[in-house]
Amino acid sequence: MKEITEQHNHEMSENAFSHLPQERRLCGDAKTLAKTALKMRCNKQIVQRHLQQETGKVVLLKDLHNISRAFQNVASAEELNSTVDFCNKINLESVKIADANGSEIVITHL
Repeated sequence: MKEITEQHNHEMSENAFSHLPQERRLCGDAKTLAKTALKMRCNKQIVQRHLQQETGKVVLLKDLHNISRAFQNVASAEELNSTVDFCNKINLESVKIADANGSEIVITHL
């Protein structure tokens, strides 16, 4: 190392720092509250405002969207597992599954 430069080539402000992902991350009760409210299909802007008041953190609508997508994917996996279990009970040999785009996949030998 030859030289240290203590000047930054970007803006350094508390506002910019509070918008960083690691600073926006919700923990514990706040995340539980967000999940519960989003599962009940509460307005995301109202949830956002409430969380910002409670935690003092910056909460973006994008963060709430990501939280809601996380538990929606888990529910989809659970639904798929229960569907496969049901098909096994009634001895189906194959199942055709279509997604929202109309793409189909056939699962055989369940």
